[in-house]
Amino acid sequence: MTRAAALFQIQGEDAIYAVGHGEFIGRSGAAALTIDDPRISEAHAMVSLRGRGLEVLALRGKLRVRGNRVYEAKLSANVSLELAPEFFVTCVDIILPEHVLALDFAGLPRVVLTSTLTLYTEPEPRVRRGFDPRSAATIWNMDGQWRIQISSHKLQHLEGGETFELGQNTLSVTRVPVQSAGLEKTMRSSPVLMQAHGGSVKVWREQKDECPIVVSGVPGKIGAVLLEAGGSLNWRVVVGRVWPGDQSTEAALRGRFDAGVRRLRERLVQLGLPPETVRLDGAGSVILIPPGDHV
Repeated sequence: MTRAAALFQIQGEDAIYAVGHGEFIGRSGAAALTIDDPRISEAHAMVSLRGRGLEVLALRGKLRVRGNRVYEAKLSANVSLELAPEFFVTCVDIILPEHVLALDFAGLPRVVLTSTLTLYTEPEPRVRRGFDPRSAATIWNMDGQWRIQISSHKLQHLEGGETFELGQNTLSVTRVPVQSAGLEKTMRSSPVLMQAHGGSVKVWREQKDECPIVVSGVPGKIGAVLLEAGGSLNWRVVVGRVWPGDQSTEAALRGRFDAGVRRLRERLVQLGLPPETVRLDGAGSVILIPPGDHV
């Protein structure tokens, strides 16, 4: 099964590179499109499936389209991205299959298959990108075909509809329409009880006209970025907007991000909101559900 991806060509090169939903462009060897240029950040920009199309999101690097600085842009054939002065990467085509594969695992949020995934059962169920030989299972793509390796069991191909038992946890593989696989805005037109305000978040306990409680600092910045984006973003996008231009290692930034998310969750719980108001989806995205959107 083909995955959702954008096809890119670096200026002056003939090669075509496929960057799937959730994968990024950057100087890091872990990038789907690695660019050996000191002006390019390790994680410069990311391709994301949004609704019925693919977009590129600025992460830790600058992004210009037709000379204008942007944080995100819709991808289609012949869209050129300027990642550094006079350095262009052009989208030559996009691939959007009718269906993509997704995982339902141990009660975690659904994960759309985009790149190599590692599944763990201990100390708690979780899903991470990349390969780890110590994991309970690994899923990867080879020439458009998804495969799974569970411990030392026989390699299997995935088509959708399969169910596996990993310890005490169930893993289900399902086919989902591509238009429902992307990140959608989670905020609705219900009365606003949480609102982004500059680099902070205002929370009203009861009525909008009452004096709000302000969540500031790094937790407030993370919350504001999520609210302004509609409630869901990849962690690298959040890092790029909370600490723009920071050239710390990805591991250091991830540690800072995790601490900020934890503090944001703790602060909102103190205000009476449920812990699941802020959560990670197990595949790199952080989700904030405003009070009026809880069901």
